[in-house]
Amino acid sequence: MNALLAIDIGGTHHRFASVSSEGKILKKETYSPSSISEASLFFKELIDRINSWIQKNPSEGIAFAMPIIMDDHSYHVYDAPNLKCLIGKNGGCEKYDPSRS
Repeated sequence: MNALLAIDIGGTHHRFASVSSEGKILKKETYSPSSISEASLFFKELIDRINSWIQKNPSEGIAFAMPIIMDDHSYHVYDAPNLKCLIGKNGGCEKYDPSRS
């Protein structure tokens, strides 16, 4: 069975779930981020959790949900009511390089 890692990122909780191609939740967990005041710490913790999750629960891909308003061309974050540390940052996707963490 192929699984996808689905992540709901909020200011208070991050919810992770492995979801089958049929939409069945195979495993789920809720985490409380230790830092939401600085973007670099926020993303380092998130990336560490993702890496830990996929080592234990292989996934074919990752889907994110985040409460932000972002320009779809420049990826500039205009508003993030529960994640103020992201306002003014680039929310675009980059290829993740584990050697940089």
